[in-house]
Formats: sequence, C-alpha cells, structure tokens
Amino acid sequence: MGEGTAQNGFAPGGMSDSQLEILLGRIGALPTLPATAARLLELAETADRDPQAAGQLDALLGADPAIAARLLGLAGARREDFARTVPAAIELLGRPAAVAAAVSLELLDATDADPTAGTGMDLRDFWRHCLGVAQAARKIARAARLDIEGDLAFAGGLLHDLGKLALAVTMPKSYRRAIEAAFLHKGNVAAYEQKILGVGHCVAGRRLAEQWRLPQAVQDVLWLHHQPLEAIPPAMPHRRLCAVVALADALCRRGRIGSAGNFAAPREIESLGETLGVAAGELDRIANELPAQTDRLAELLGLDRPAPPALVGQTLAAGKAVLARLVESLPLSAASAAPARAMNLLGEFFATISPHSTAPEMLPRIGRVLTGLGVVSAASPVAVYSLSEWDPEVLAAVLAPDGLQDWLRLDRRTDAPLSSVPPPSGEEALRLLLRDDSPLRRRLDLARCRHLPLVCAGRWVGGVLAAGTGEPSEGSRAVCAATASALAIMQGRCAAMRLGEQLAGASELLRDTHEALAESRTLAAMGEMAAGAAHEINNPLAVISGRAQLMRERGATDAEKKTWQLIADQAQRISDIITELMSYASPPKPNPEKLQLPQLLENAAKSFSSSEHPQAGRLAVDIHIEDVPPARADRSQMQAVLLELIANAASASREPLQVRLAAEDDPLNNAVLLTVADDGVGMDEKTLGNVFTPFFSVQEAGRRRGLGLPTVKRLVENNGGRVWIRSKPGEGTKVYVQLPRWTDSE
Repeated sequence: MGEGTAQNGFAPGGMSDSQLEILLGRIGALPTLPATAARLLELAETADRDPQAAGQLDALLGADPAIAARLLGLAGARREDFARTVPAAIELLGRPAAVAAAVSLELLDATDADPTAGTGMDLRDFWRHCLGVAQAARKIARAARLDIEGDLAFAGGLLHDLGKLALAVTMPKSYRRAIEAAFLHKGNVAAYEQKILGVGHCVAGRRLAEQWRLPQAVQDVLWLHHQPLEAIPPAMPHRRLCAVVALADALCRRGRIGSAGNFAAPREIESLGETLGVAAGELDRIANELPAQTDRLAELLGLDRPAPPALVGQTLAAGKAVLARLVESLPLSAASAAPARAMNLLGEFFATISPHSTAPEMLPRIGRVLTGLGVVSAASPVAVYSLSEWDPEVLAAVLAPDGLQDWLRLDRRTDAPLSSVPPPSGEEALRLLLRDDSPLRRRLDLARCRHLPLVCAGRWVGGVLAAGTGEPSEGSRAVCAATASALAIMQGRCAAMRLGEQLAGASELLRDTHEALAESRTLAAMGEMAAGAAHEINNPLAVISGRAQLMRERGATDAEKKTWQLIADQAQRISDIITELMSYASPPKPNPEKLQLPQLLENAAKSFSSSEHPQAGRLAVDIHIEDVPPARADRSQMQAVLLELIANAASASREPLQVRLAAEDDPLNNAVLLTVADDGVGMDEKTLGNVFTPFFSVQEAGRRRGLGLPTVKRLVENNGGRVWIRSKPGEGTKVYVQLPRWTDSE
C-alpha cells in the first residue's frame, strides 16, 4: 500500500480518528519475507509425518511478527472460541489452515525497495529487534515469577512495535521522514511520528490490533509498552505484561539487538527490573544469552538469507493454491458471507457489532442494511455519515451499487450542539452538512436525494443520503433507530478511547517532565552544596595559600621553594574546582537575544584561534552555513558553549587538525541546529554514555576536570535547547546543539 490518501482528501499530517481507522483498515496483511514463506511450505509438506518438522513449523509460525498477528486475528474472529497465544491459535485453526493463512500474506519482494530503507531502520533489523524482545519478555516473565504465560509474553514482545510496521506500510514516505528526524535528533521516533504523521505507533498499533481482533493483552502491550508501570492504573489487567515488554525492549536496545527506529537512550534497566522483582544479575544473564538465541530464531526465519526474485512469485502462487483449498473452512468473519435473504442483513449487522467496532467499519454495514431492507434505493449511490459531538468534521461512506466507492470528510456548517438540532429534512441536512463545493455533490444527485436522519436519545448522530422519494415506513424508522443506537454507542466508545490515549500520552510527557524536574532539583541541591562548600573551604584555602606563598619566600633551598609553590598551586586548583562546580550547578540566568548564526560561528572560530589552547594556532575551522533563521539564546553563553566544543574537537582531531562547524534550519522542531564535528578517534559506547556526567573524563589525570561537556549541557538547556552527541571509535565525533528560533514577536 502506498501513500495515495490525497485522492480521498486525506493528508498524513493532522491524522483524525476516522482517517486512521480507514488507513489501517486497508491493510489486508503486513509483509513477510519470501524466504520465511518458502521455509513454511517446505516444513508443511513433512510436518504430518515428521514431529521435528512439525515443531519447527510451529516455532516459525510464532516467530514472524506478521504471521503471528495474522493467526491471532483469525483466531480472534471465532466468537465461540478464544486464543491469547500463537500456539493456542494454531491449535484452534488447525495447522493446515494456519500455514495457508501465513503464506497468503503480502511478501516483501526482494526486487522492491524496503519502505524504511536508508533511514537507520529496515524490516530485517525490525524483525530481529522484535525477536529479541519476544525472547527477553518470556525470560523476564519467568524470572519475575509473574502469573504470565511464557507464550503470551513472547507474543506481546514479538508484536509490541506492530504499529511502526503498519505506519511504514501505509505511509512509507512520511514514515521515512519520521525515522530520519529521530535519527538526526537522537530521539524517540514516537515523538516524530506524532509531529509528521499526526499519530504515534502505540495508538496505531492498538487500533490495528482492535481491528484484527488480537487478544486484549496484546492490544494493551501495543498501546502502553512505553508507559512506566506506576503510570498504568492498577485496574488494568495486563499492566505487568506491559512492564515486562518495556524492560525487554530496553534490554534489546541497550544490547543493540536489531533496530526499530528508536534512537533515544533506553530507560533505566535496573530500576525497571527492580520494579518487577528481577535482580540485576538475572538481567545481565538474560542480556548475555539474548544475542545467540535471537540469531537462532533469525536463522529459522531466514532473515539473513537473500531471496532470489523468482522465489517471491513461486511462494505466493503456492501459498494461494493452498489457501484456495482451505478458504471455505477459515472463520474469517460473519460479514464476509453473503446473506441468503435481505432481512438477514439486519440480524447480521447486530451479530457483527462488537465493543471494538469503528465508524469506517460500521457505516458501510448500515448502508447495506438499509439498502438490503429497501429503506433506500440500492440502484444509485448512497452516502452514510457519522456526526459526532467530538469531531468537527463529518465522515461519510459513499456506497455504489457494486460496493464501497469512496470515503469523504465533510465540514459541518453549524456550531450548535447536536442535541439541540431537530432531525433535519433533506434540504436542511444538505445545508448543514455540505458546502457549495462539497465533493459529495459530485457523487450524488442531490436534487433527487432523500435524507434519513439517525437520531439516538434526541441527538443527531448520523444519517443516510440516497435517491428516493416518499416518507419512510414505521418499519424503516425502527431500523434507523436501531442502527442509530449502535452508531451512538460506537461514537461514545471512540471518544472514551481517544481520551484514554491522550491521557496515556500526557502520562508519558509527565514522566519526562518529572525526570527533568528531578534532575533540576538535584542540580539545585548541588548548587547549594557547592555554595556552602565554597564558603567553608575558601577561607581555610586562603590561609593555606597565603602561608604557602610566605614560606616559599622564606625557603632556604630551591627544593623547599618548589614544595611550598606546589602547595599554593594545589590550593588554587581546589578553589578553581569549587568555582567551576558552582558555575555548573548554578549557571547565570540567560539573557536571550536574536543571534545571527553565521556571525556566532565565525566569532567562536576566531576566539579559539587566538586562545591559549595548544592546538589553537594549527587548527583549521571549516564553517558551513545554510539559509538559517536566527536563534534565540544568550550570546555569551553560546560563545562559551562553542569554544568548549571546538576545544574538545581540536584535542580529538587527527593531523592535519580540522574541525567543521555548521548551522541549519530545523523546522520540525521550530529550532535551529548547530553542529561541531571532528575526524578524531571517536568514543566507545561506555564513554558516550558518560560524557555529560560531572567529573568524568577520559583524558590524562590533571589535564581536564570533566566539567566541560556537563557545563555545555547546562547552558544549552537553560537557553531552552538540547544537546546530543554521535560518535564511534575511529569515526570521529559530532555534537549537535539545538536552539529555539527567534520569532519576530519577541
């Protein structure tokens, strides 16, 4: 599926609830690898007579995220049965039907471009990450001695990021932008999904899981696996499973097992483990075992085996042949069978209504019920719409005689509460619903249109626009009342769900704010401590320094004078450390002004070249500036930040010494981005994780006190910005400084 939603008047940004439901509803199946499907067919041929092949087949069916989701969804469609895990779904469906469903998935053609290629996340890395999280979740659930099935924990871990795959498949170009932005800013991809696509993968995954009737436990994991355990209400039955998957995800991200596009630092693993009752030593054991176990599962799936293009067509044809023989036995949905009589449509409508029904699912069914019962004519297009108090737009499904024709979103022309609007006549409905240029006017002959309002408890919740004349019968009114009630219930549930999703998002934001506040309080306490220490220590230091200088003058020999000078120097060093610590913990309040970045970078380069730094005279500074707006920050503080970063880069740079400064626009964050890069030795992962820790330094003892980069971070954040670093051993280091844009209103 491409990104052709513009033809329906949809844009990826500013995603509405109904638009999301429609986009996800178009996903028949998520893609899997041809090598996986081919291996499935190979094992299926011998599974009946070879127990080892049968075991490998079942393991493979449960290890592919797309296949696992398909099987759980098919099992969930059987209302009389229940399956929460893939093994249970295989048992319920039967192994032949499970194989047929698996190989009927859309295959990832080896000749096609991966929808996330070149962005730091590809599908094979995504699968490897999901496999690792699944393995880790099973082990953590066992180690924590929680009442959670191992297969359920595995399924939750395997499918936890299903929303990312769904967004990448439905909107590949926009999702690529989100991944690229997350990589550039070393951030959480969920934040950039929301900014660029209008929806995050947690919400998309939850909605897709609802549409596919996945187990409730899996739905909760897809939705809440980024939430801290304390933020999930105790009444949520699967909250600990969500925490298990969150810990498993953090372990895999720290161990770099696959990649799922999240470039922010993983959450604190030890504290997550402590919350679940898993000791740090046990977590280390699980983490050490994960790479080899994930490799074995990846080999089973054929993740690292390239498939020749011919295999795609061969596998797909073979799978469809198997499916054709079994499709009548698969319980896909009651709505997929054509009813024998028109009156059965009404019963079928209510039989297929569930607590998870959505407007895109319900509106076409309402249209089929009313046309099937003869309430409106089926010979010409019919528009069925939903009118919700919580949505300023109107979602309409246009049904042609041969099926669904189009989806439209219409602007509502009234601000009056819907409960105060009487059931409108045809002309009044058109006046309230449609603008003069409404696309619905191109779908229906409105001059011959009749309007049947759907009203529940005095509230106008939707309606039907169709060709026809005359007033509806009493039976028709009863049918309209029944469908209106179902529509109103659906609208209320969707509104509650949206509120819950917004509260979950607010909870995650609150967690980040709480962490920032805790850090701020720690720094404030450090500032008070430093101020107190300075007062208590500087006085005796002054005495020590003064006496040492006096004794140096009285020294009888050069050795004695050198000893007293050393004491004086070290006393001064202690005083300097306290002063730096105070500057770090309590930096001066910034005085923001309009900064022209070309001038700022050039001044910083000139200041460094005239400084006393050992490399100042030999360093070449290359400045690259695009068309970039001014920044809003304190000039002197940003000058200090750049000088510190240039000094660090100069110390790390190879001969000939060169540092690159750059500035570019960052419109996604309403910011500007400065970078300082060198081609030096780079940093390993442990060093990179500690560069902003006070007093941490990898340089020779006595040369640096380890407060340079922590002070940079403090100054940038005090100016409303953010700083992060990318570095690899042998590949140099690049520091990013994000600052807010200057706005003319300031």
